[in-house]
Amino acid sequence: FKLLVVDSIMAIFRVDYVARGELSERQQTLNQFLSRLRKIAEEFNVAVVLTNQVQSDPGGMAFAGVEPKKAIGGHVLAHA
Repeated sequence: FKLLVVDSIMAIFRVDYVARGELSERQQTLNQFLSRLRKIAEEFNVAVVLTNQVQSDPGGMAFAGVEPKKAIGGHVLAHA
């Protein structure tokens, strides 16, 4: 059994792409990275585990006094 772990996947992309104007480019690069990981997983029969970061979600509804959070990375990462 083989396992590839990518810890805090968005940390790399948050450092390289900091401005809002770079969001589209960041998401495209992230999508390419995820595609490569998928190909590696299929070609070498490797399980891939990604961990991510979360941020406060000001638009979310608090439940039982817990501040709402959401994963970062947008739709590209959410649907990977």
